[in-house]
Amino acid sequence: ASGVQDRRHRYGRQRVRNRGRGGGRGGHNGEQGLGAWPRAETPLARAGRGRGRPGGDGDRARAGGAKGPWQDRNDAARHRPRRAERGLRRAVAGGDWRARVGQGQGQHRGRRNRPRSPSGCQRCENHRQGGAVDAEEWGQARTSHSVRWRRDGHGHRAREGVGGHLSRPIERVAVIGSGVMGAGIAAHAANAGCQVLLLDIVKEGGDRSAIANAAIKQMAKSNPEMLTHPRNASLISAGNIEDDLDKLSEVDWVIEVIVENLGIKRSLYASMAEHIGPETIVSSNTSTLPLAELVEGMPSEMASRFLITHFFNPPRYLPLLEVITSSEVSDSTTERLCSFADERLGKRVIMCNDTPGFVGNRLGVYFIQRAFKATIDHGFTIEQADAMLGRPLGIPKTAVFGLMDLVGIDLSVHVIESLVSHLPEDDPFHDIVGTGEEIIQAMIEEGYTGRKGLGGFYRLNKEGGKRVKEARNLATGEYAPANRKAAFPSARMGKQGLGPLMDYPDEGAAFVSDILLDSLSYAAHLVPDVTDNIY
Repeated sequence: ASGVQDRRHRYGRQRVRNRGRGGGRGGHNGEQGLGAWPRAETPLARAGRGRGRPGGDGDRARAGGAKGPWQDRNDAARHRPRRAERGLRRAVAGGDWRARVGQGQGQHRGRRNRPRSPSGCQRCENHRQGGAVDAEEWGQARTSHSVRWRRDGHGHRAREGVGGHLSRPIERVAVIGSGVMGAGIAAHAANAGCQVLLLDIVKEGGDRSAIANAAIKQMAKSNPEMLTHPRNASLISAGNIEDDLDKLSEVDWVIEVIVENLGIKRSLYASMAEHIGPETIVSSNTSTLPLAELVEGMPSEMASRFLITHFFNPPRYLPLLEVITSSEVSDSTTERLCSFADERLGKRVIMCNDTPGFVGNRLGVYFIQRAFKATIDHGFTIEQADAMLGRPLGIPKTAVFGLMDLVGIDLSVHVIESLVSHLPEDDPFHDIVGTGEEIIQAMIEEGYTGRKGLGGFYRLNKEGGKRVKEARNLATGEYAPANRKAAFPSARMGKQGLGPLMDYPDEGAAFVSDILLDSLSYAAHLVPDVTDNIY
């Protein structure tokens, strides 16, 4: 029975390992546990006999020889990559950075139906084999992994030739601004294994970097979770923009995530300019301000490495990343950043033109404003609106009003104001902007700025030791327990597609149709203004 000693055994729903101990169920022939099998053999065990099932005659017959289907299945399970290793990629020397290794271009296609080699994982030559990779080979084939489960199509395909392994990968990142978005980006970079410097303004008192330190501590309590593991917080160090700007010379990428105010951003860039390293990439996470305005008056050396990298909140979970570049920025700089974003951060990078709102906000803000207007016109509650505009359309359940709470109602105001000031006069967005302005203003004055404040369109009432979700009445401003069954019957048709939903004869379907038809028409109006390639 040598060769069978380390074989896995299965009986019913139990799995045990027997390493020569014997005694009890699952002992090997010739060992003390031989007679310990149950008296009544189960049909499952009988079915396994003679067919290579562990515990059957066929299993012993194949010891050291040909493998049966159950051994193949166990081998495949042993070599199945862990979740954090899915989406591994390898840059091939002389090839395109999008080249992936293994079946299905390195993507997780299907756990049950995809054949796997029993000889081991085919990610790379040394993957899980214990072999060492010398420096020369590492330079030609570098394996890195995404910090989240990659899905098909999340590769950067919008710009031909973007990507490729460069001599100096991005390993050290500085994030300026420790708000919700800045902290989320810092955490996401730490999840990817980068050393991160998180900077914010000085808080007078004992700890001059108290704001950034508080943001790091808050990451462990965030919902949804920013960090893939609490220990990743140890990769993030705190600082401030008065004492620690000189440390920017040591990082590979600096991303600014501060308030959407052009004057404040330019002032920060002027302070940063003398501290930026010769190969450091600088970018802004602005969602509305044009790149041309941000680099105005900036030293040419810094402007030649300055881009816009617009993440979406929360950065760890939303795959889209908009990148805006200019003729002053070299292709190698763009390639270096896009490679890092795709391979290490797991982002789907799209190249956008330097237009107001780029792609996501230009369409998204229009959709939200149109939905706000339709909600008021139809006399719907916010629960009814979100119930029809969320899951039935394939959108997260936050839908419209829940999303505004998540992003921040006060931030939404700044985004809209920026768009209005930069969009051409004939843009259809001007026809709907301003709807519900008095409602928004009253909420901000009362401190209802979203989840970061007292609440927003929704709030969590904790009075009496209970946690009750409440919704705001748009007409009166009062809160009442949220109606969790506010959807119209047409919401069920969303599983069959948009057509059946919009054709359904109820007011919910008419509400959805009004919003979608105008939003899709607006999207067609923008091509090819916002990007050269929409896919």
